[in-house]
Amino acid sequence: MRRDPPWHAEVARLVRIGQIIVAGMAAGPTLFLVIVLWLGSLANQAGDDTQPLLTWLALGFAAVMVVLRFVIPSIVVGRRRAAIARGVFQPGQGANAPTPQFQQFLDRTGDAGLLWLVFLTKTILAGATLEGAALFLLVAYLIEGDALSLVVAAVLILGIVAMMPTRLGVLHWIEDQLRHVEQERQLIR
Repeated sequence: MRRDPPWHAEVARLVRIGQIIVAGMAAGPTLFLVIVLWLGSLANQAGDDTQPLLTWLALGFAAVMVVLRFVIPSIVVGRRRAAIARGVFQPGQGANAPTPQFQQFLDRTGDAGLLWLVFLTKTILAGATLEGAALFLLVAYLIEGDALSLVVAAVLILGIVAMMPTRLGVLHWIEDQLRHVEQERQLIR
């Protein structure tokens, strides 16, 4: 029988924080979607039949954000993982310094606790890119009334919801990253 590392239970208790953050990121555009659907399109109310330029701009922005949703978090994870491997990763300083309780968590969990922070950061960055694009698309729909904006915004909101962290997913991600940290440490030596 496999025995879990001591950090598993510590990190597993914090998964709820990530779930709350992702739920909050999805709630904003979801609530706005409901408001937009309730209000209807201002363009339709005004009888505006112009080309949906704002919609196309929002769709282009959304396409770029979907790509960046994968690129930016990967860069951040790579850089922070390398900093952990070199032993120079600092979770925060000054006003952003960890509370004494959180510092105790970091002391107990070591690299796994630092990687939990990296996981949380990458999740927030990925969700924020989709959230911004969804909100832009909803504004475009509100102004121009093109249903394509609504559909793509709903898909982006579902993309945020799909990022909901699970206990096993987070633990597996951290275990994988710990292997990468050890590989990077081997290269440093």
